[in-house]
Amino acid sequence: MEGTILFYKRKNRYGFIKEDNKSEGENEIFFHSSGIVDKNFSPKKGERVTYDAVESNKKIKNKTVMNAVNVKIVDLYGC
Repeated sequence: MEGTILFYKRKNRYGFIKEDNKSEGENEIFFHSSGIVDKNFSPKKGERVTYDAVESNKKIKNKTVMNAVNVKIVDLYGC
């Protein structure tokens, strides 16, 4: 899957990704720094990423929370 970083709280080591083709607030995917593949990558708002979405064991308002794992920055320049 692909999406865009909405925000990342470096101090708390978590953030949210907006899934492509979804409006903000709809299907935002939680991620923790442990789900980032390149440990040198510090996500910034607006960066494009790829990820795998998995169900977590947490629910908010009776809705299962999705977690992003294998988070990678999209390489726009082929480097």
